[in-house]
Amino acid sequence: MKNKILLLGLLSIVTLFIFLNFRVYKSYVQQQTMLGDINNNTQDFLEFADDIEVDFPNTSVTSMHLKSVKARYLITSKRYDEALDLLNTIEYDPLKMSMSQKAEIYFFKNDLGNMYGNAKESWESLPLNQAHLIWYLKALSIFNKKQEIINIYKEYKEKSDTLKWIYFYFTAAFNIMDDFNSEIIKEQAKGALYSYGSKNLAELNTILFYIIYGENQFKESLEFSKNGQELFSKNNFLDAAESYQNAIERFPINPDHYYNKMAALFQLNKHSKILETYETLPDSINPKNGQFEFLVGRSFLNAKDTIKACEFLNISKNYNYEPSLSYLKNLCLN
Repeated sequence: MKNKILLLGLLSIVTLFIFLNFRVYKSYVQQQTMLGDINNNTQDFLEFADDIEVDFPNTSVTSMHLKSVKARYLITSKRYDEALDLLNTIEYDPLKMSMSQKAEIYFFKNDLGNMYGNAKESWESLPLNQAHLIWYLKALSIFNKKQEIINIYKEYKEKSDTLKWIYFYFTAAFNIMDDFNSEIIKEQAKGALYSYGSKNLAELNTILFYIIYGENQFKESLEFSKNGQELFSKNNFLDAAESYQNAIERFPINPDHYYNKMAALFQLNKHSKILETYETLPDSINPKNGQFEFLVGRSFLNAKDTIKACEFLNISKNYNYEPSLSYLKNLCLN
């Protein structure tokens, strides 16, 4: 009899162990798709959201509580009350995602007081988290707390390890610019452009350009550049050079505007204007790929100043611009 009881006990334990392992396995299978949704901002698991395992295990491989993961899908489906009830049952949330999600829910429910409180708490817990920053900035904007927004960058600009964080800040800062804080924000943007502009993150660079030069001026520079290209293609080099100059005046840190103007002037054989444009090119934006110096060298050659031509062609060669090599070989090494 004892052996039967012992055997039944062991079978019960094994059965329970198998059941629990199946739940864990099922959760990990689900998490493969859900993790892809989180990383890629997709909703491939949306139709299966009601079946998500949230209790055993209760934490995903990303350390995000699985109730928060499920709430993400509920929020997408506008099931705000269900999502809120689920998030309110979370007891341990080291990433504070539930607070950020509550802020999002309260925003859609137009409960702005609770939105602000949850956004602030989540951001203060993890200020470099992008989701927390987005909702806190939105809350600050709603309550017109402009100085608090500006102070965020002052305090955390050296601590952020992602350019997306920087982008989200300046997007919010652009929307609060006024007569009192525009110069401060412009200086912040100039510093960011100096530090991060070479990273070639188009979204970040564009918002920085908007702040520093004005959205209209930046867009106008693009239009003048496009117009210059059209005029150049029609051999209307004089008007093309003027159009590129207008682009420079509105957005003076794009080296392409300078080069295109110089190319148009080269077609007109206006040597002094080419040199003048080159000398106004800030060294900080010179790509140093040899193209500018090659064009100046050829301009000096047209002006029959071989010594200066060779000087600039040699600079071009040192920047590894191959077209300059044949000129140097045939003209400057004899």
